[in-house]
Amino acid sequence: MELRIKTYAIRTLVCLGLTALLLLGVAYALYPVAFSWKILLLAAVFYSVCLLGIVLIAKLAKRGGRTFISGYMAVKAIKMVLLLITLLVFFFADRAAIRWITVAFLVFYVVTLIFDTVYFSRALKK
Repeated sequence: MELRIKTYAIRTLVCLGLTALLLLGVAYALYPVAFSWKILLLAAVFYSVCLLGIVLIAKLAKRGGRTFISGYMAVKAIKMVLLLITLLVFFFADRAAIRWITVAFLVFYVVTLIFDTVYFSRALKK
């Protein structure tokens, strides 16, 4: 299996950028107080964690077999722990806006989960 890190990085950036713009638009339309730069910071954290994940998965893909499958699941767990730590940092930094940050976190997580699933299912078919 060949993973193209550059392609993944660009597509992830576009996907998270569009999601961030959508979230900012919805936040501004529904509740202007939720309109915050923290959504962009959260998108940047998700992008960084996704890049870390693809680099680790690409190294595991070279080995193949069971190593890839167990490594893929381990990388998913590492990504989740890093993102939850980020959410905790946001919680302690600004408790007043934690509701909106949590909603943005969940949206970003679902979007990256769907994106990763589609990307890796296509990569496995090749």
